[in-house]
Amino acid sequence: TLLVVIGVGIYFIVENISNNNDNSEGTLEPTPDPMFPPYNVDGESSFPSSSSSFTEKDIMDIDAALLKISGSNDDNIYDMNTPEGKCRYWLTHEDQQELRVEQVGEHRIQQRYILCTLYYSTNGDFWTVDSWLNGQLHECDWYGIACDVDDVAGITLENKNLTGPLPKELESLDNLQLLILSSNSISSSIPDNLFDIDDLIWVELSVNQMIGTIPQKKSGISALEVLHLKYNQLEGNLPFFPNLERVYVQRNLLTSIDARYMSSVESLVELKAYDNLLSGPLPSKWNTSKLEYLDLGLNNFTGTISQELWNLPRLKYLVVDDNQITGGLPAASGSPSLQRVWLYSNQLSGSIPANFGSNWQQLTSLKIQDNALTGDITLEQCNRWPASSQVLSGNASSATDGWRLEADCNLATMDCACCTQCFPLANTGNRKQ
Repeated sequence: TLLVVIGVGIYFIVENISNNNDNSEGTLEPTPDPMFPPYNVDGESSFPSSSSSFTEKDIMDIDAALLKISGSNDDNIYDMNTPEGKCRYWLTHEDQQELRVEQVGEHRIQQRYILCTLYYSTNGDFWTVDSWLNGQLHECDWYGIACDVDDVAGITLENKNLTGPLPKELESLDNLQLLILSSNSISSSIPDNLFDIDDLIWVELSVNQMIGTIPQKKSGISALEVLHLKYNQLEGNLPFFPNLERVYVQRNLLTSIDARYMSSVESLVELKAYDNLLSGPLPSKWNTSKLEYLDLGLNNFTGTISQELWNLPRLKYLVVDDNQITGGLPAASGSPSLQRVWLYSNQLSGSIPANFGSNWQQLTSLKIQDNALTGDITLEQCNRWPASSQVLSGNASSATDGWRLEADCNLATMDCACCTQCFPLANTGNRKQ
């Protein structure tokens, strides 16, 4: 009798389950996964199916790691309309590496995520490179990425059609040493704490649409050696980085340069800051014994060119044209390496000294027109400059061998024995030839 009762009970249970399945219309919503908060998406958006097998704890660990990154927060990592939200979803649904914090640690997941935010922030689908966001590859194998062991140390994506803003997350790449993103269409300010990365030594963001100011390092001593920011719309001050060797900030809207670059950066080799809004007197103190290239033309500098500047031992290019500089030319110079001296379109005055530039054995370009200088540049002076002497002797051509001397020799107050062009003219031409 007991067996009959049990059998009847089982029959009714099975029959009820069958009936429930038959009556289902298939319209019930699936139970949402509590570890994937709702995404803010358009009604037409669709998600790729998940390829991961993450547990709830895995997701919690990844979220905790992402929220430690500068620029990422609760508002954007769950929003699929943001680079952060897209990258969180990519890590947890599409990335075939299926990285877990308990297996690889937070750092590896964070740097992969940060590179992903760069991709989505700058419209990576339109970059002219392959392999980015390839879930089968380690991020160190993506195009333009250099790693020190497994840590991202370099990003080089020059002229690759990056458009849009730089993500703030970049400043959390703690081991970054080199960042080259020149010749793109990046339109944003420089992340506030980018230069607080201790190992950062090389930054190139030239020829973009960068705006705002150049942030300074907020703590510690910067290791930065190369800073290329030319051809942007940056404004304000060029802050002090004590180990810089090469600075290219020409054609921006800068209004000042930290004076310590001239007085206390012995490592400085190149400083190119022409065509900005710089003003005030030229510095009189120049403790830059390694300086080779100085271009401060097309600004609003006043004052005189100090003898310390004329005496820099390695100086090759001295370009300060199109300013409001006064004073005269030096009778002597301690800069035997000078090749290009452009002083035109200023307010220089006085007579040209007989020994002016007599020790410039490498001189190829001297431009002193559009000033109030008087006196002559004699044949004796011209023969002191080997490039000029070669042209005068017929052994070289100024057109092919690069000798150029431009002065106000169309005026009665000056005569020039080796000028290649005399002024005044209606149009002085392109200053950067």
